[in-house]
Amino acid sequence: MSLLEKLIKKPLLRIVCLLHTVELPVKKLFESLDGETSGKASFKGTLGKKISRKDINKIAKRDPDFVVDGMSFYDYAQHEEKAMSNDAKTLFRLCNCFVEGEISDAVASLAISGPNHSRWTSVAARCLRLYLSVAILTLEPEELLHLKIMVDLILTVYAPIHFAIKFHPNVRN
Repeated sequence: MSLLEKLIKKPLLRIVCLLHTVELPVKKLFESLDGETSGKASFKGTLGKKISRKDINKIAKRDPDFVVDGMSFYDYAQHEEKAMSNDAKTLFRLCNCFVEGEISDAVASLAISGPNHSRWTSVAARCLRLYLSVAILTLEPEELLHLKIMVDLILTVYAPIHFAIKFHPNVRN
């Protein structure tokens, strides 16, 4: 019970930010696979260090072999993309690569911001980008397995919920 509830002697309805809530599974899974973070934008584990590298911007010119069937992020009109942050736009475009099964030149040349633990959207985008990049060739088998688990969670749970909340922000929706 909060101090305010004690003062007014009534329980209050608490509504949490849904976008922050949906980030918790991404954070927990990433930390369980890679260890805890070591600072605002740094990691202790090898996967976290790999997504922080600059060479993940070099896209391997290939079709992603991790295609998501029956899902479309295009349900959200392209004009709504203008209202997104740069991290969300990047995540949105990368997700569409997996849905469409191909990497466009626009996405291949897309600059990606550094990881930030206060914005797990950037970490999710960097995981997808690492999966599509030439740097994936440097991953050990266990790191690749961990990355595939993260990509699966991002594409099937985190991103669809994130964009549904973003475009339908009212609690009643």
